[in-house]
Amino acid sequence: MAQKPRPGGPSKTDLEMLAVLWEKGEATGRDVYHALEKRGVIRSGVAYTTVKTYLDRLVLKGYATAEEAGGGDGRGTYTYRPAVTQAQLREQPGFLDRIVSALGMGLPEFATWFMRQGKLTRRDREEVEKILRKIK
Repeated sequence: MAQKPRPGGPSKTDLEMLAVLWEKGEATGRDVYHALEKRGVIRSGVAYTTVKTYLDRLVLKGYATAEEAGGGDGRGTYTYRPAVTQAQLREQPGFLDRIVSALGMGLPEFATWFMRQGKLTRRDREEVEKILRKIK
């Protein structure tokens, strides 16, 4: 049984690996390594074993599960799966605070930055304004 994810949210590295697992549904350590390499996330000289260590920590933190592949052939190859959905992760207490804090911004500054990056459509802005009016 998977343990409950730790409060506060995953690290940046955890998020990069979870993104691969969410995309693929399941992957071996080597699959994750190659996906991160393809995305340019892995710096030159980072070993596969480093990625494997991070994946094992992701399991310990409760964000992924691991199952020995090949029916236990002794090779130590594991298949990793996400233990949380993206929606579940977003709902974790403190998750947004952690992201905003890591960027060194207050929430209003973060929202402004988000808008400047072109991440909010006109409809998105209208929805935010509607929500803010309801709060008042």
